[in-house]
Amino acid sequence: MRKIYLIRHGETNSNNDRKFQGRIDTPLNITGIEQARKLAAYMKQFPLDAIYCSIMQRARMTAEPLAVAMGLSVNYVKEFREVSFGDWEGLTYWEIKEKWSKEINLFFAKPAEFVPPRGETFQEVQDRSFGALNKILKEQDGNIAIISHGGVIRALICQLLNMPLNSFWKINIYNASVSVFGGHDGNFIAEIINDSHYL
Repeated sequence: MRKIYLIRHGETNSNNDRKFQGRIDTPLNITGIEQARKLAAYMKQFPLDAIYCSIMQRARMTAEPLAVAMGLSVNYVKEFREVSFGDWEGLTYWEIKEKWSKEINLFFAKPAEFVPPRGETFQEVQDRSFGALNKILKEQDGNIAIISHGGVIRALICQLLNMPLNSFWKINIYNASVSVFGGHDGNFIAEIINDSHYL
């Protein structure tokens, strides 16, 4: 059974400050760079045939050490970029709550049914990211790693496990964590979710 490794990018200053990053193209901070190095060292024990990555800087910086460690190139896929949080990007939860109190409560209570002002729905995120994954699976029959973002990985896990998108926030995805799925004939089995013990 082939393996799909869903990997979140390492830490950024915005992660550390608890800000909604979304499409803001932030780099890894010093901690994130070290996380990417440890991730690459950990992943060397697993056979990997291809690496796919979000076009955003923080994901690219996480993928590069892994690619070097595995002797592979990185394939950049725009559909794996993070969700757009619209007017909330660059703000903390408390800054958002001060101006959009009702909206931020709905965002966490019913994520499938709410979209941030001028943002993107999680359904749109799921459709584009799972569409890209399906295309990859048709073209590549080996083990693959996808380096992406918390929002995208949660959306993909919901799809892979046939979970409703309103379960989105029930899944924790830490920086530089790995979630592993086995896949065969369109069926997917969760083997590991949100593993970051190597950090």
